[in-house]
Amino acid sequence: MNENREGELFDGENEILRELEHAYLTAYPNPQRVGCPSPVLIEQIVSNQLRPPAGSEIVRHLTHCSPCFKVFIDARNHLRSRRRRLSFLTNRPVIAAAIGLAILAGGVLFWGASAIKSHFDLTAHRKLQPADRVASIHVDLQSYSIERSGSGTNPQANIIGPILPIKAVNLNLALPVGFETGVYDVRISRTIEGPALVQSQGTARLIDHVVQLATNLDLGGIPPGPYFLGIRQQGLSWAHVHVLVK
Repeated sequence: MNENREGELFDGENEILRELEHAYLTAYPNPQRVGCPSPVLIEQIVSNQLRPPAGSEIVRHLTHCSPCFKVFIDARNHLRSRRRRLSFLTNRPVIAAAIGLAILAGGVLFWGASAIKSHFDLTAHRKLQPADRVASIHVDLQSYSIERSGSGTNPQANIIGPILPIKAVNLNLALPVGFETGVYDVRISRTIEGPALVQSQGTARLIDHVVQLATNLDLGGIPPGPYFLGIRQQGLSWAHVHVLVK
């Protein structure tokens, strides 16, 4: 039997990787796109601008959400095609970029295979490491003034609430008493009645007797300044809290 040289795939490994990829594209339907990160964030992971750790929330989501995994695969294939065209035109193969892309793609498939065997609990409190580009933020909204749409001017309207960084954020919100579990719309806007500049969805669950809402917001494309963070359950009015993005 011939031994494989270091780094080469053993016989049948390509087939295993293809089967894993096909399984992820169909095994985890998410028609409401609950908790999905933005396509921009996924493209940053594919292009190696972001390297989230194997146990992070976004890696778990990519391996447990077929629509997001398809976005990842499409972005990876598009990047490979673009680099092949560039190599053909310049006659200079981008060897280093291709190796990096192969390592990234193989790493995500490895993380996905590990996730099938063990489930990681989502933690409500995560500390941001200095080198990370995705911030995990916990905000206790019970400590801030909440405004409902159509409730009139709030006497504390000039008070700035939580501070959010200008980057992709894994946001965990401890909701005030009276809020219920379920699916919520989340948005960032300049004014209460203004259009959403950034929006997403998330699911609120009861954790340690507190309703906590987890979602992802990509704040990398908005300028610093005061904003409104709005949340609502479908069919209900928006509730807002002042935030400062900086």
